[in-house]
Amino acid sequence: MLALTVSGSLLCSYWLLPSRLERVSAALERGDQPVIEHELTRAAEHPTDPGETRALADVALMLGEPDVAAAILEQSLAQQPNNLTAMRRLLEIQRQRHRMSDVAALDERIHARTGDPNALREAADIYASQHRTTDRIDALQRLNAIGHASAADIAELAHRLSDAGKGREAAGLVMGWLTDWTKPLPPEIVALAAGLTADADDAEAVATRLGALIDRAGEAGPLYVLIQTYAERGHPNLSLVAGLKLGDALQGKPEVALLLAQLEALQGQFGAARRRLDVVYATGQIPPAGLAMLADLSLQTGDIARAASLTAGIAADELPEGLLHRLVDAAFAAGRMDALSRLPFAPLAAGSPGSAAVVALAQGDRLQARAFVLRALGEFADLEDLGPAFGSAVKILGLEHATIARLLSAAKAGTLGDQELSLLIDISATSRAEMPAVLQAL
Repeated sequence: MLALTVSGSLLCSYWLLPSRLERVSAALERGDQPVIEHELTRAAEHPTDPGETRALADVALMLGEPDVAAAILEQSLAQQPNNLTAMRRLLEIQRQRHRMSDVAALDERIHARTGDPNALREAADIYASQHRTTDRIDALQRLNAIGHASAADIAELAHRLSDAGKGREAAGLVMGWLTDWTKPLPPEIVALAAGLTADADDAEAVATRLGALIDRAGEAGPLYVLIQTYAERGHPNLSLVAGLKLGDALQGKPEVALLLAQLEALQGQFGAARRRLDVVYATGQIPPAGLAMLADLSLQTGDIARAASLTAGIAADELPEGLLHRLVDAAFAAGRMDALSRLPFAPLAAGSPGSAAVVALAQGDRLQARAFVLRALGEFADLEDLGPAFGSAVKILGLEHATIARLLSAAKAGTLGDQELSLLIDISATSRAEMPAVLQAL
């Protein structure tokens, strides 16, 4: 009976003993530093009540002992491996201590326990800073698997896989990510997909998919980088494959239509390109560059009158270099001088005075035409690039003598070019008086 009483008294005394946290609190009130240090050290070395762990760790931190605080929390996790509160508090402390390897390990534990993508993201970033390439790739792949990989993540993964000789795997990764992406397509990832697959056997199939994805996103921005990428890789035809997968809404936009027309023209599909721009022209929304291109396409498809009509409507400062010159040569060759009646000749004056003279003649301005021819004879170092129309203007204006004299001077100096020689023979054939001098020079 006595033994039972003693045992009961001891048991009651045990439960009445203050907890470690209570002892630390009392010591703090007394300012008893040795007791505080003793209790915290014991908590760091031996298991303690999990309910007191956070408070004891905070006391250690307050006293400037982060190592002790971390050890207390680690003891708690040894008892309760899945204690998220202890994990997160320990992670904060390790981050403050710049123990980044420990932070990454805790992030991995938290992610495994909760699926928190932010924890995995931090771990991935730490692996990158520590050049832990294998761990970095693994973390990025897991982020992608749970739908939290960014465009930058995918680009990095794809480049690493490609550098490792896994180009097909890299392409599959990028295309899969683009297919699942619901926001506006990042142009750099579209370009990456194009670059990875441009030389593959299924390049056209990929280009078709990319075009469909761009159409689904509803904006043409990525198409521009796609075109640039395919051009750099030597496959401009794939840009057209992708572009033709766009729906009517995007294809109908003037800037997109112009882009597709340029692609069709590059592939020699001048008729298709012209028809596309004709549709935009009918809406009255064709941009100046589109109007110039439509004029050029009309010229290339043999419609000189339409080309001239369109060209006449283009402001002088927006005329592409060479368009007027080609139009004049084509009209001259086809005997369609009437088509030049509305063309401006001022833009031709500086670089193509021969063409300017022909346009002036077509408009009945012989005085201006004569001035253009004489200017060419007096100012041009050679007459090589003046075109066949120049000789016709010379003969119409009766300036054979001045022209032959200019060409004979070049012949004597040994600078007569092939086209100049042809021009000299053509003009002198109609001027018997000049023929002896020409034959002697040749």
